[in-house]
Amino acid sequence: MDKKDMQKTEDCRLCIPHINQSTITECGEEFTLPDYYPEIKRVVSTLCRVLPESWYDSGETVEQGGVVCFTVVYLGDDGSLTAAPLTCDFTAMVQTLRNADGEGTVISVETSAENVTCRCAGPRKLSLRARLRTTVTGDRLISAETQVTDTAGEEATVAEKISVQTLESAVQTMRRSTGKLTGSVSGELRERAGTRPVMCDGEIMVNEALLDGNAVTLRGDAVMWCILFGDDGLYYKTTAKVPFEEKIPLTGEKLSGGSARGFGRCASVSVKDSDDGTLLWDMEYDLECEAAENTFIGVAKDMYSTLCECEDHKGTVDSLSMLKCHTGRLSLSGDGKGSGKRTPGDYIIGSFGKAFSDKLERDGTHLTLTGTAEVHVLVCGGGEVVEECIKLPIKYECDCPETGMGELFRRCDLTVTDSTARLEGDNIRVTAEVCVSLFAGLSQPVTYVTKLELDRSTKSEDRGSMLRIYYPAEGETPWDITKKYRIPKNAVTEVTTSGVLIE
Repeated sequence: MDKKDMQKTEDCRLCIPHINQSTITECGEEFTLPDYYPEIKRVVSTLCRVLPESWYDSGETVEQGGVVCFTVVYLGDDGSLTAAPLTCDFTAMVQTLRNADGEGTVISVETSAENVTCRCAGPRKLSLRARLRTTVTGDRLISAETQVTDTAGEEATVAEKISVQTLESAVQTMRRSTGKLTGSVSGELRERAGTRPVMCDGEIMVNEALLDGNAVTLRGDAVMWCILFGDDGLYYKTTAKVPFEEKIPLTGEKLSGGSARGFGRCASVSVKDSDDGTLLWDMEYDLECEAAENTFIGVAKDMYSTLCECEDHKGTVDSLSMLKCHTGRLSLSGDGKGSGKRTPGDYIIGSFGKAFSDKLERDGTHLTLTGTAEVHVLVCGGGEVVEECIKLPIKYECDCPETGMGELFRRCDLTVTDSTARLEGDNIRVTAEVCVSLFAGLSQPVTYVTKLELDRSTKSEDRGSMLRIYYPAEGETPWDITKKYRIPKNAVTEVTTSGVLIE
């Protein structure tokens, strides 16, 4: 970008990587179900949700604690479908391998569950295990101003600083802030009398993230779904949506513009049934947001003094900038065979899903995020309930501004907020609505003058009223000439083959 076109800020700070570490923690527990639960005949499905509660930064490590919520769906010895909610605490500690925090440090901590296993160890005994991946990312701001001293390290005088000539380069960097909030919604469903809830869960669908001053407004829907057992002896799924709008204050750098993303998770859902079929439900949820804006600053590419000889010291850092901070939606559909042949009378109870990101690619101004959505389908037939998993490829595309080359990095949250399934012969046809919350950034190396040492023992030549004609070599620039003769940089504005006048 041309200097005359850039929107340069007086805040001469670069946003650089600070932390990017992850760790694996094993979590699990042995559970014994209360006597009022039917004995376990066969485990059908296991759901797992991680609910981080807080994290603590000691400077060398980041420690996060929270709760892992399991829901084990099983067939009981009485033939009924039963769901048992079970929880255990977790603690994850990440060695961050970083220097002391600087000004404008922003840290993000994410924990997700992998490889969830459930083993039935007795009529009412379950062994649950999950592998948790905790990732800590962060950035901080550093000053990109050049320190001007003499060879002994003494700060330069005002006159010496005025004598310093600077060749400035425009560098794109960013400012970033985050925020979080807890909220709740409630609703009512009217089903047939005698309907009994088996299990319930929920998802948060963020449709819009608006940056408004030093806060982000998130709009979306809280989605509650419930597996019910009807008075006709059949299982089925019902869904309810309640819109929400929350304004989340940002902590960190104050932003004058930019864009934002948001995502959320259902913390808990409770359903109360009644004899007339009315279901009253409540949901608590956690929302998080992230906002960023790009800015251009000027850094010293080269420097010299008109008063004396000097030596420059250069350093290289990775400057972070934003490509996309965005919340969007994606609709998927597909089919799969499942694990066995369907028989007459088989029917689908319901479905739920989860999504995983794989990689982010960039082609000019085009970003492509790929991943996988897993739709888990509960199929009932012949007195049995089985879970089928249909995988759908995710390909989410969006545009970003044109910038230079560099290394891509991302923070991404994918949530399957709704899904449907139906039988088509031996195939299962599924659809899924995926909420995409993406922060895409670029890391570019920046080299600049960090320190300029002035040698006070040297003086510029006293040229008096002497004039010189200098004939530049091929490729020499006005800056090369003024630096060579230690004259003000605006003394030469154009290089010609007929010579340059040096006063």
